[in-house]
Amino acid sequence: ALTAIVNTLLVQKKQEKALARLNDILKESPKHPFVNELLAEVYASQKKYDQAEVFLRKAIEANPVWNVPYRNLSNLYLGLGKKDDGVRILEEGLRVLPDNTELLLLLAGAQEHKKEFDKAIATYERVLKKNSMDQLAANNLASLLADHKGDTASLKRAKELALPLESSPQPAFRDTLGWVYYKSSEVDKAIALLEEVVKQAPSVPVFQYHLGMAYFKQGNTATAKIHLAKALDGKSNFPGAEDARATLKQIP
Repeated sequence: ALTAIVNTLLVQKKQEKALARLNDILKESPKHPFVNELLAEVYASQKKYDQAEVFLRKAIEANPVWNVPYRNLSNLYLGLGKKDDGVRILEEGLRVLPDNTELLLLLAGAQEHKKEFDKAIATYERVLKKNSMDQLAANNLASLLADHKGDTASLKRAKELALPLESSPQPAFRDTLGWVYYKSSEVDKAIALLEEVVKQAPSVPVFQYHLGMAYFKQGNTATAKIHLAKALDGKSNFPGAEDARATLKQIP
């Protein structure tokens, strides 16, 4: 109920009222983790990040086995460009919550962001060891193995991870399998799958790029050119944009 009241006050732009209400409760129970965490959310909504950090730290001290303050503090740091701090707080949380999937997935994402791909791969493997059915971890791990490893064993593992995603309603998951097929030189399978993905989500540059590259590998440069040009159309800087530009230049 308290969360609903605070959220309503925030929606109504009544941050000071929310702060007053929470501070009143805190006077009675200064070590209340939930109230400290809510106070941090209010301060973050006001862009008062130093205060938000203080209260998230208090929430962690009050209840070290609650994952939410770790998650929110990491997101706060990452949003401020403090990547090392963002990773450090997740590692701190995982020392007391080693099986927490949410923190593990956030850590893997932060490691990817820092281009620490081997560490991210190891973290996704940790998630899958706990839950082999976690589709997000399987998808992200398959993608990393295909893009940043690419050796035979890594591609075999990537395909094992991505094959169950073929029936997923998520185009990004099916795109991963298509890209693994491409990397494994199964070009016809890649094109068949990536065509479906692009039909479902034509405005996603990376999907167009993957399909364009598959057509290029097949030798169909005219169709490759169409999809690579669409990928680069919006000037968006997706992973592989440089590769797309370089390939497009090779096509007369």
